[in-house]
Amino acid sequence: MRILSPSPPFHNAARSTKKSTRDLIIQGFQRVVQLLDSIETITIEDKLNGLEQIIKLNQNFPNEKMKSIVQFTISSENTNELDSWIGWIKSRLSFFFSDCEETCHYTFQSQNAIEYQSNKNEARYAIAFHVQSTTLQQCPQFTICLQKLSDQVNSFSNRTPSMKFDHKIMSIDNWKLEQMKHSNR
Repeated sequence: MRILSPSPPFHNAARSTKKSTRDLIIQGFQRVVQLLDSIETITIEDKLNGLEQIIKLNQNFPNEKMKSIVQFTISSENTNELDSWIGWIKSRLSFFFSDCEETCHYTFQSQNAIEYQSNKNEARYAIAFHVQSTTLQQCPQFTICLQKLSDQVNSFSNRTPSMKFDHKIMSIDNWKLEQMKHSNR
């Protein structure tokens, strides 16, 4: 069973689990227990139906307690460059997560996977936070954490001019609207 990815790129790895994701992981297990209690698992067909429902549970990003999103847009000229670029950025994200937790004392939820866009030269990745987007934008410590991430990302030795990295801070509602627009394309 997949649980919320504590911090990419290490799916479900105890060594990368942040304190702020512990409650989200526990909630995920509690939802599975509630689901299993509510369905019949007598026949094999019932068990398969139950497993299908459990698999569908992992689509819980962002959690209902989250109020804002920091969305990263990663792009490059070709897919090989993009994959290399994404690998570098993933390696820097763990430092950003630690900074957000230790410096800003923010609870966050990272998206399970980086979403490649239809043109395959662009990808998006989102991190949800428990505070409003205005709070994120006005917090000096968070601004420093973002700048530190940006500096680390920009230090990639194999970076080419076509490799771009941008971020956008927005409310959950605006992010959901944007997701719907992109899925309709």
